[in-house]
Amino acid sequence: MVRFAMMLASAVEWFMDKFMNWFLEAIVSRIDKRYHIREQPFTGPTSLVAGVDVPVDVQAALQQPAAACVCLRAEHRRLERYAYLIRMALSRSETELDPEALSEFDKLQQLWTVHSGREEKVLFPRLQASLAAVLPELEEEHRGIVAAGRRVRDLLEVPPQARNEQWLADFRARTSETLDLILGHIQQEEVRLLAPAEKDLPAEDQQRLAAEMYASAA
Repeated sequence: MVRFAMMLASAVEWFMDKFMNWFLEAIVSRIDKRYHIREQPFTGPTSLVAGVDVPVDVQAALQQPAAACVCLRAEHRRLERYAYLIRMALSRSETELDPEALSEFDKLQQLWTVHSGREEKVLFPRLQASLAAVLPELEEEHRGIVAAGRRVRDLLEVPPQARNEQWLADFRARTSETLDLILGHIQQEEVRLLAPAEKDLPAEDQQRLAAEMYASAA
């Protein structure tokens, strides 16, 4: 009877593990479908891995030179997806760190560094006259996100054998803080930066700025 109970418990554990993996994959798949995240380069003056948020027609976008704001919105969607995957990885265990959380955090931080650099070096100077009151706030948020990410990296410098429950709690808290800052900043940029820029910048300027931002990827 004891042996049967152990076998039953093992079978249930195996089933639940498979079910949760399937369930998580299904959620991620729905996110991909919702945001049209595509591993396709734009044709035209730029070449980059990009996704296009709805309601933009993805196929139409691929048939013409990329617009700067479309590219940046696509990167926002990728950052949001990385943040979602990190939160899911952190939620899988209360006693240990899921390696996927570190992998996705690396991807998020690398994209964030490049993304914010493109904005500050190319887009912000072009919008200095029309958005003079907004850009300093966004740049300050950029610095805050860098500082938050650095605090996460400082924790990762702790040797694995010295990591305990308090370390894991601190890591979760600092990572969550970083994600909250990034997602809040994205919301601000969508409303206060990209929406006005799309209205004010002619299509030719948008294409030129995109070419400048992604010149290294061409």
